[in-house]
Amino acid sequence: MGPVVGRSAKYMTAKRPEGTLSNLLADILVWAAKDYNEKPDFGVYNMGGVRADLPKGDVTYGDVLDVAPFENKIAFTTLSGATVLADSSCWWRRSQPFCSLGHHKGWSAG
Repeated sequence: MGPVVGRSAKYMTAKRPEGTLSNLLADILVWAAKDYNEKPDFGVYNMGGVRADLPKGDVTYGDVLDVAPFENKIAFTTLSGATVLADSSCWWRRSQPFCSLGHHKGWSAG
């Protein structure tokens, strides 16, 4: 549906907390930050909003809407390392982690 907006080299799935599509969505947040003059260390994507997998080959605007059909907004905040560790441990303590992280190479929580 709609024009082709990109191409995927492989079929991507959204798995919790880590999957090819899950990581791509979080990485897109980090990549898009430059448009807002931001340089985040990592991005967090709410996996509850992912509604479909991304097909291999041509990706249409409709495919993008199938994956993320909501009017999501991007937000930036400054957090201390202790806050990031406390919040992330809460995210992963759940039986079903609900977010995926994208980050710049070289970043680590420790």
